[in-house]
Amino acid sequence: MKKIKNLLIAILSAGLFIAPCSAKNCSTPEQAVHNCSAPKCSVQKYAVPAYSKHKYTQFYTDIKEKYWASKAIIFLTKKGIIKGYPDNTFRPDETVTRAEFVTMLVKLLNMNSSTEAKLPYSDMSKKHWAYKNIKISNDAGLIKGYPDGTFKPENTVKKAEVMSIISKISNINYNLSNKEVNAVLNSYFDKDYIPKWAVLSTAKALKENLVSNHAFSEFVLADKNSTRSEVASMLYNVYKRYQKEKL
Repeated sequence: MKKIKNLLIAILSAGLFIAPCSAKNCSTPEQAVHNCSAPKCSVQKYAVPAYSKHKYTQFYTDIKEKYWASKAIIFLTKKGIIKGYPDNTFRPDETVTRAEFVTMLVKLLNMNSSTEAKLPYSDMSKKHWAYKNIKISNDAGLIKGYPDGTFKPENTVKKAEVMSIISKISNINYNLSNKEVNAVLNSYFDKDYIPKWAVLSTAKALKENLVSNHAFSEFVLADKNSTRSEVASMLYNVYKRYQKEKL
């Protein structure tokens, strides 16, 4: 039974088995996310406007109204947070790069840069399409680079990284004891494969219903590459948390 469970975890995590994290094999720039306690890096700090109810609109040929994340995708598209491709597709199952995710965050929070300093990453040029957005998020402490001095903007964002950031910008001030964390995570088969640095933020994100595990509700899939639909859904849930009116 244990072998079958581990095999399922491997298959669901983009086909690659990822062992439980250790200090050596789980270096990620989100481990320290990064002096970002509320209210410094919360949605409430930024001028997130109120949004009214909306109806489904057929923006993309591959997003139908009954698609599980259609409401999130269409809503964020209308508000200019996300965009589709020139061929009128959204491609919901494609992965999201760090540069793309940062751009969504900056738009989500309506952020502006606070310093004139250059980015301290050897692989970031001002000519990069997302340079400004990466600089804004870096200034705010939302997302940082790697220990080798790079930012790696084209790296794919893992689900654990997304959950870590959304739990922090959502101004979840309370802490959870180990017992409370276990109570949240115990129903997930792959809870032991959540990186140690992301366990608390993952538990908070799940407890506050910021994560939609639509297809495999019994798995967290923290090491899975985030898809466009998953990121849209999680950002939409952050919005809903702060809107007085029902979206």
